[in-house]
Amino acid sequence: CSCAEGVYLAAAGSIDSSLASTTPKSLSLWFKAASLGGNGDGVLPLASFGGSRAADDADCSGDASANCHGARLALRHTGGDSGSLVASGLGGGATSSVSTPTGRWVHAAAVYDGVGGLA
Repeated sequence: CSCAEGVYLAAAGSIDSSLASTTPKSLSLWFKAASLGGNGDGVLPLASFGGSRAADDADCSGDASANCHGARLALRHTGGDSGSLVASGLGGGATSSVSTPTGRWVHAAAVYDGVGGLA
């Protein structure tokens, strides 16, 4: 993979079918953002995987309940510099109450319990 700052990584092939199901799963990443403003809309997509999604909403930020179908799990930062980390998909959502610093490495994670709980 040849990667550049601010660019999504995409899997070259299909993901394992167990990740596209509603079984327990987690999504974890480290990121270092110079700005949390995204492309000016206050939304910084971080990562997503799993089930299908709306083609124009890769990070499930537009409307998670409508755009993240089945087993899709997504992490993003919303609200610009004073916002928060948000996990969405699998019919639910969770928001972090911890502020996100810029210019420092931050660990973000989302966990789905396979029953309906998303944290």
